[in-house]
Amino acid sequence: MGREIPRPFLALESLLLFLILFFPPETNPIFFLLIVSCALIVFYKNKTFPSIEWYLVVFLFFLTLFLYPSSLSLYYIFVFAIAFSFFYFNNFRERDFVLPLWAISIYGIIQLFNWPSLSEAVSNQNLFEVTQGIITQLRIFSRFALPTTFGAVLGMLLPLVIKDAKKRKSSRALIVVMVILIILTRSLGAVLVAALSCGVFFAIKGRRKIAISILAISVLALAGVVILRGTQIKKHPSWKLRAYHWKNAVLSLKEKPVTGIGWRRFFTFSKRFIKKGEPESLYVHNAFLQFLVEGGIIPLLGVLVFSLGFRVRKDLKAEFLGAGAGWVLHNFIDIGFYFPSIALLGGIIFSQLMKSRKNGRASLVLFLIFTLSILPFYEKSRLENIKWVLRKGESIKISSVEEVLFSIDDEAQLLLYRITGDVKFLHRALKIYPENPSVFYQLSLYYLRQGAIANSEMMAKACLLLNPTHEGAKEILKGLRENEK
Repeated sequence: MGREIPRPFLALESLLLFLILFFPPETNPIFFLLIVSCALIVFYKNKTFPSIEWYLVVFLFFLTLFLYPSSLSLYYIFVFAIAFSFFYFNNFRERDFVLPLWAISIYGIIQLFNWPSLSEAVSNQNLFEVTQGIITQLRIFSRFALPTTFGAVLGMLLPLVIKDAKKRKSSRALIVVMVILIILTRSLGAVLVAALSCGVFFAIKGRRKIAISILAISVLALAGVVILRGTQIKKHPSWKLRAYHWKNAVLSLKEKPVTGIGWRRFFTFSKRFIKKGEPESLYVHNAFLQFLVEGGIIPLLGVLVFSLGFRVRKDLKAEFLGAGAGWVLHNFIDIGFYFPSIALLGGIIFSQLMKSRKNGRASLVLFLIFTLSILPFYEKSRLENIKWVLRKGESIKISSVEEVLFSIDDEAQLLLYRITGDVKFLHRALKIYPENPSVFYQLSLYYLRQGAIANSEMMAKACLLLNPTHEGAKEILKGLRENEK
């Protein structure tokens, strides 16, 4: 049967998973340092310190810190890479997940009673505004940014607990708790992830009847979720919102299929395709499509090389294959990968799928090729730090060194213009990214104040070409036409 609770020193891997699941870095970046520190201790315990593998993890760690805050896609790719490299070189048991999953499940139950400190924590950490509404709806929030994320994490890890349930009664009880919490998130995506993860697990195990039964039960669960969410899902149908974003992503990709539109560019680039009444978004709500749109075919080629490690072989574990299927589905229908916790979790899952007793080094080479294929599209910026200062209403002095750091970021140039009023930053922004409608709008305002009416009109029209719904540009043109009369 084995021990229910491993001894402290033997439980380091479990502690590491606990940090990843219970203290996701999206709630506080300092947790990322704790997670990496724990990982390096495990390296030392397993006598893999110092070694080439240890230096690889440290290199990826510092590279990730350098990327934060930076272009969204690349930061999470390297967070994924850290987890992948660490767990690729260190073995752990499926039961190491059990204690951390008990912890976040119990925490989720507590939050059903709307723990008072939760709202305060969300407000103080300046997380997503939508979380305030989620808390009032009594949907599970946990320490993740969205109930869908919390439910999806439980769903994709469910197969590991199911496997462990053969040995421990406590794991059988945990399965029941996790399923209840997944339903209580009232997330269609979470139910789908759980159903696919468990379905793949049982199908690989040769238990087709159970897999089919899970499909039938998931249909009933989805119907229950729709009923529980009531009019909310009718007013804001998630499938319809995603359809808008996916459509705009495809249209953006057609414009620049080879090089992509650039990391973090979807929000501004897609504005030209948004029709009146359609939502704007930083995310495509499909991580794979967003990588393709922003990076073009080069990162896609890296992904294809990486996928060579998943050749058909007998040593693929059903529980991780199920978890991997759930992880892929979650990122196909949502923004999960754009949370560090989901990136770390993906690295863990796929490191176990890529392991091969005979050809481990070859698989690692494929992974490194994939990582390096992303680097040419890297953009460095400390834009979030500036935004944070401006949000708090504080003054900020930009040094000459920082101006160099911001020299390849158009949005940083816009903020520098806002701080200094120097028009040179707008011209720089235009050279960096000539398809940002906000740059043309600010130039239109600038020329209007200078009395250069023709230039102001030209910039306003250019803004509307890139974003036909831009109200500010419409107001400028309307005012100019009225003055002509």
